[in-house]
Amino acid sequence: MKTHIRRRRCGDFTFSRISQTRPRQAAGVHASELPLLFDTLDARYGEGVTEKDRGAAKAFSYYFINFVKSGQPNGHGLPIWPKFDQVGPELMWFTDSGPIAQPDPWKDRLDLVEQAADTHAAFNKRDDD
Repeated sequence: MKTHIRRRRCGDFTFSRISQTRPRQAAGVHASELPLLFDTLDARYGEGVTEKDRGAAKAFSYYFINFVKSGQPNGHGLPIWPKFDQVGPELMWFTDSGPIAQPDPWKDRLDLVEQAADTHAAFNKRDDD
C-alpha cells in the first residue's frame, strides 16, 4: 500500500503476517490487514485470536491513527517507520515479532518493470505523434 500526502509518497508497508487462526493460508491476501487496522480481530477470527494477533493489531492501528492525525505514522512506543526514500526504500513489515523496517527485497525487480513500462509508453507516444 502506498500512502500519499500532497502528492508525496510517505511510506510503504508489506502485510505478509498470517494470523495463527489461519494456519493453512500461505501468505497475506488482499485486505487481510483490515481486521488489524480496525481492531476487529474477534469479529473476523473468533476465539482463536492470539496475543501476537492483538499486538500486531494494536501497532498497526496506532500507526494509521498517527498518520491520520499528523501526516506521519510514528509515535510513542512504536518502532520508527522510515519515510519513503526512492534510492533505498524500506518497507514496514508487520511480523509475529512486531513491526520491522527492512529494505524492499523487490526494488530491483520493480525498477525493471517500471523501466519497461516507461519504455513501452514512450514507444507508443512516438507512434501517436
